[in-house]
Amino acid sequence: MAEAGAQETDTATRTSADRIRVYLVRHGQVVGHEEGRFNGHTDVETSEQGREQLEQVARYLQEEDIHHLYCSDLKRAVAGAEIISRGRNLTPVALKELREMNLGIFDGLTFREVEERFKTIFKEWRKDFLHYRLPQGECLLDIHHRVCGALEGILKDKKGCNVAIVAHGGVNRIILSHALGMDPKNAFRLEQDYGCLNVIDYYPNWTVVKLMNRIF
Repeated sequence: MAEAGAQETDTATRTSADRIRVYLVRHGQVVGHEEGRFNGHTDVETSEQGREQLEQVARYLQEEDIHHLYCSDLKRAVAGAEIISRGRNLTPVALKELREMNLGIFDGLTFREVEERFKTIFKEWRKDFLHYRLPQGECLLDIHHRVCGALEGILKDKKGCNVAIVAHGGVNRIILSHALGMDPKNAFRLEQDYGCLNVIDYYPNWTVVKLMNRIF
């Protein structure tokens, strides 16, 4: 009971002046999404529906002050950030560290093509996403370190600010699992649909996930 009371007191003393609020968005639906491709670093375009998904996110956020806007440097994330930035005095900052997981020899292939061409590698990878590094690519632990390092830089000196980030399904899962104190190997138990919105509040000694996978 004493621990619960301490948490309630801590909640009461938190203020927006101490907080960094992050609006974390996944890019919109991509061209060829129905083909079931591994689009890691493959620079695919956003579909018409994907652009509309981000338009809806932008409308939802139009009353919110956003002080900083970051995105992956891949086209599908940049397109989403540009939509959110419209009508604001903001220029999206594109970071390669926010790219989707590098899927190496799988990148750009369909699931069926991967199973046919790299059956053994695919089987080994699925056994241990966290540590198995794909040829010419990354393992989950690699992207965890990369993304969390980028996030630390994004949050630095942003106390009292609202920050928007437009990234990818894998990247968002890493950020959310980190905020929740989860083992990164469980990150893909969190759903991230195209064009979804998450809200995370970062306080000096506490992190709260306010919203997850809100779709429009």
